[in-house]
Amino acid sequence: MGTAYYFASGSGDIIKAEGRPCYNGDDGFVNPFPSDKMVFQPSGSKDKNGKTTYVNQLGGTYGPVRTRKDGSIKWHRGWDIAAAVGTPIFAACDGIIAGGRRYYCSEQPNRIKVGKGDYNYPDGYTGDDSSLGNRIFIISASEPSVMVGYNHLQAGNPIAKNPRTGEPYKPGDSIMKGDIIGYVGQTGNAVEAIGTHLHLEIRVKGRFADPANYVNGAINWKDKSKKDKLIDYKIIDISCEEYINNND
Repeated sequence: MGTAYYFASGSGDIIKAEGRPCYNGDDGFVNPFPSDKMVFQPSGSKDKNGKTTYVNQLGGTYGPVRTRKDGSIKWHRGWDIAAAVGTPIFAACDGIIAGGRRYYCSEQPNRIKVGKGDYNYPDGYTGDDSSLGNRIFIISASEPSVMVGYNHLQAGNPIAKNPRTGEPYKPGDSIMKGDIIGYVGQTGNAVEAIGTHLHLEIRVKGRFADPANYVNGAINWKDKSKKDKLIDYKIIDISCEEYINNND
């Protein structure tokens, strides 16, 4: 019996499937985490003592799903997928690493709590201060109008090494689906969240889009209205397609 593999298309690389996300051959996308880790992180608030006082269960999904403390609605532009700091993140598609300040940053340190709900950068830091923290975006090779963004990456070592160069991925590099692209962190405004997570964004022709249309899986809604609670916060119906190398 051969070992299961899937191929990173456009290259001669063979990637062992063990411990990696399931590949969906119909749409060509690979999730950022293995299926057992594809769980939403709900949004929430803390009081001055750090105790969680409010949780919005749908807040990790896309759309007008968050409620501010004053009761007004806030739009969430991506998905928040729960994971511990340092968890590897996998590229969802073949593509090119995007350039520009908006789409690439590896310099942000973690912000430090300095008061009741106040978080500042370390003294002397004057670099990028985007709320997205350290981040990296892929321009899809098959659909160049689509960009996949990975945000709130860890401080110090946010971007993974390109296995073809031995250096961290940089703008202009090619990446293959299934490659490790970076590592979960808590940079940017994620330091204020109730749990560490990856903020996954999809942009189509520069506009935000629902990641539900681009991931390998479906939201586990309690009902079809999308107004009720999630079931266990999980992403389900993840398709696993692997090629078999019988010569292994």
